[in-house]
Amino acid sequence: MASKSTTIEAASGVLVLYTLYYLGHGWLPATITLHRITYYVVPTGALLGLPELDLVVLAASITASILLGVGVGEIVTSLLLAFTAYTLYAFLGDPRILTLYAVASILALRSYMKRLEAWRIARAAFVILITVEALALTAATTYFVLGGWNSIAQAIVLRERYTLAPVTYASIPLLLAVGLSWLYTHLTGRDPLRRARDSILSLLSRRDQGEAQNNRLDPRILLALAPLLAALIVILPHLPTVNPTPSRVSVDTYYYLSFINYARQHGLRMALERFAGMARPAYLTLLYLASKVVDPYTLMDIIHPIIALTLLAIASYKVVEKIAGRAAAGYAAILAASGRSAATFIAGGFQANSIALPLALLTLTQKPGTVQLYTTALLIALIHPWTLAMYAAAYLLQQYKHLKNPKTLTGSTLPFITALIIAEILNQAIAHQSTTQATIHPVATTRIQPILGLARAITAWTWSSQNNPLLLLTPTLAASTPLTTPLAIATPLIIIARPVIAHRLLLNTPLEQLTATITARLPREAKTLLILAAIAATLETLTGLEPALQTIPPYQ
Repeated sequence: MASKSTTIEAASGVLVLYTLYYLGHGWLPATITLHRITYYVVPTGALLGLPELDLVVLAASITASILLGVGVGEIVTSLLLAFTAYTLYAFLGDPRILTLYAVASILALRSYMKRLEAWRIARAAFVILITVEALALTAATTYFVLGGWNSIAQAIVLRERYTLAPVTYASIPLLLAVGLSWLYTHLTGRDPLRRARDSILSLLSRRDQGEAQNNRLDPRILLALAPLLAALIVILPHLPTVNPTPSRVSVDTYYYLSFINYARQHGLRMALERFAGMARPAYLTLLYLASKVVDPYTLMDIIHPIIALTLLAIASYKVVEKIAGRAAAGYAAILAASGRSAATFIAGGFQANSIALPLALLTLTQKPGTVQLYTTALLIALIHPWTLAMYAAAYLLQQYKHLKNPKTLTGSTLPFITALIIAEILNQAIAHQSTTQATIHPVATTRIQPILGLARAITAWTWSSQNNPLLLLTPTLAASTPLTTPLAIATPLIIIARPVIAHRLLLNTPLEQLTATITARLPREAKTLLILAAIAATLETLTGLEPALQTIPPYQ
C-alpha cells in the first residue's frame, strides 16, 4: 500500500516537473552567465537528454493515475497529446511543439487533483525539485573545484534554469501586484489578497501538525551556519582553480581600489575630493584606514562581503524573530547569507549598500524617537544615503496610521531628517560633498521604462544575480508586516524605472526575510527546496564571474 502511494505521488511530482520544463520550451528564455556575459538561452533539448526517454517517463506518469482509480478514457487525451507532440517534433523538428508535453502534464494533473490532496502533490513536486536543485548545486560546485565546466555539469545547470524560467517571469507581475497590494494594506488597513494567500498556503502545507512540530530545525543552528555559508560563497570565486592570479570578482572593488591607491599617492583629503561622486566620505575614510592594516584587494573583494553578509544574516535573524518568531528567524539568516543579496553583493560589489542594508532592516522594528533609531539612521546616512531615503519612506508608511499623533510623527521623521542633516554637515566638512544631492540625483534623472525595467533588472542586470526564482515568487505569499513596507513604497517607482534603478530598489527589498516569515506554514520539503534553490542560483551566477581585468571596470 505504501509503495502504491509513493508511486502515485512520485508520478504527480514528475508531471509538475514536466509542466515547468516544457511550458516555455522553444520560446521562453532562461539566463546563464558565462565569462561575464549573460545570455538569454531558449530550451530546445529534452529534459532527460532524449525526446523518446522523456515520452516514456511522461506516459508512465500519466498512466500511473490508474492506480488512483482514474478510468482509461480519462487519460487517453493526455496520452494522445503526448504521442502527437513527439510525432510532430520528430517530423518537423520545431522544439516549440514539445510545449504540448506541458499541456499533457497539466491535463493529467487535473485527474490527480480530483482524487489526491493538493498538499500531497505539492510535497511530491517539492521532492522532485529538491533532486533537481541538489544536482544543480553539485554541478555548480564542480565548476569551482575543477576550474571550469564539464559538459554534464553545464547541461544539468541549464536544465535547472529552464525549469525555473517560468517561475522567474511569473514572479515579475506578481511582485508588482503584491507590492501595490501591500501599499494599499498599509494605507487602509484592508488586505485584499489575504484569502487567496491563506488558501494557497493551506493547500501547500496541510498535514498533521504534530509532524510539522517534529520537523522544526533549531534556528540557532541556521544562524550559526549562515556566516560560514556566506564565507564559503564569497571564497569560491576566489579559489585558485578559477582565479589563479588572484584578480577582482566584484565590479565596485575597482573603484574602491582606485580610491585607496589615489589616497596613498596624493593624500586622503585629495582622494575624497577627487572621488566626490561616491558621496560617502566618512565610510571611505574608514576603508582607507582599514587598508593600512589589510591588503586593499583582500579587504574589498573578500573580507568586506563576508562581513556584510554576516551582518545581514544577523540583522535578518533579529528582525524576523520579532516579526514572525524564532523558528522563522533561522531561515531568514540562512537565506540572507546565500540568496539574491549574496549573489549581487559579490558580483556587483555595492559595498556601501551591503553594509547599510543590515542597519536599514533594523529600523523596521525600532520604535519612533528612540536612541536606537537616531543612531541607526545616522550610520546609514553616513554609509549609504540612498538606502536611508528608501527605508525612511518605508518607516513612515509603517507608522502611517499613527502619524496623526504629534509624538509619533516627530519620532518617525526627526531621526531620519536629523541623520541627513548631520551627514550633510560632516560630508561637506570632510570633502565638500552633498548627501542630499547624491540621494536625489539617481531618481530625479531616471527614465521611464514601464515593467521592462524590472524584467531587465532581474534577468540581466549585474549578470542576472537577482534572478533567484523561488526567492522572487515565495515572498508574494507573505502577509503584510513591517518587512513589506520597502517593496510597498518602492513598487510605484519600480513599475516605471529603468533597469538600474529597479535593480537597486529590488536589491534593497527584504525578499529573503519575507520568505522566511511564511516558513512556519510550509512543509519541511518546501523549506529544504528554498534553501537549496537559493544557494544553487547564487553559485550558478558566480560561475560566470571569471576574474576581471585589473585596469578597467569589468563591464560586458
